[in-house]
Amino acid sequence: TCRTHLIATTPIFAERVASRLGGKIHVSETAGEKKALANLAAALADGKPALVWAQKTMLPYLHLGWRDGCQWFMHVVCVHSLDEAGGDVRVAEAAPTSLSVEGAAFAAARADVCSFKNRVVTLDLPTKLTKAAYADAVRAGLADYIDASRRPKMKTFSLIGLREWAKMLTNDKNARGWRRAYSGGELYRALRDAFDSIETWGNGGGNFRGMYAEFLDQAAIVTKTPALSEAAAAHRELATEWTVLADAFLPDRVAPFKKTKTLLRKRRDLFESKGAGADKQLAKITDELAALEIAVLADFPLTDAHAADLLADVQARLGALLNKEDAALDALEAIVG
Repeated sequence: TCRTHLIATTPIFAERVASRLGGKIHVSETAGEKKALANLAAALADGKPALVWAQKTMLPYLHLGWRDGCQWFMHVVCVHSLDEAGGDVRVAEAAPTSLSVEGAAFAAARADVCSFKNRVVTLDLPTKLTKAAYADAVRAGLADYIDASRRPKMKTFSLIGLREWAKMLTNDKNARGWRRAYSGGELYRALRDAFDSIETWGNGGGNFRGMYAEFLDQAAIVTKTPALSEAAAAHRELATEWTVLADAFLPDRVAPFKKTKTLLRKRRDLFESKGAGADKQLAKITDELAALEIAVLADFPLTDAHAADLLADVQARLGALLNKEDAALDALEAIVG
């Protein structure tokens, strides 16, 4: 369900979190650039940081330029400072430092996807929260997760959708089959994106599973449910297996694939450890990735037979992993009730 929230075009995730805590959200939307800036200024004037929707690949500090024109990604940033004269902002991110974004660039990132509607959200939460209320909020979050997993509104990124994806990896008769949809060097992009999405796209690695395991450990304490720690351990094992799967998409035996993984991990680690302090290094890595992509597209290192073997391997790994995901969900549901 984490993946679903990453690409959702509505503020429903923030709304549900606030509601569980006994609060609410305030949403401002507009199609106009000037009004969008005014809405952000008004939100910050109340003394609260604001959540702002933007197109991820257009945020300069992330240095994702090699993706430009390929696809869009929803991204929510926490804006805590605004220069109203020029629209420059400072945002809080996964980095340890505050990050600056020039006004025109930020406005363009906000406006790029029309369904985002230049959205600004602020949270109105209780100033005090009892331990019982907090525990209830955590239980509600667990219940929501299980419900969304069992009855997903967006099946693409559910366990159901992932099983369909597994089928498409080796289905040469279907137009969506990977060897038909991604011929020659284009397969490199698909393999790279699979690795990136699982391991280095701001999800803590391991397809969110390590991140969710941390939540389950905390939930065990808050709700006084020790069995949730067992669920946390199971999710950490899943995280490890997702990382192994990600590596299998770009096997080390293929030199440019290994280099791709090294660069993607290095970029993630630099951003999360140094933020703006690694700006030049991040830009250099992005240039290296772009050059590597051009080279691989021109001279793809896999024969058709090798590509077929690779896809069959990751399909088998993915199928086995999804069985373990099903078992982990069953176990968690039994604990939560």
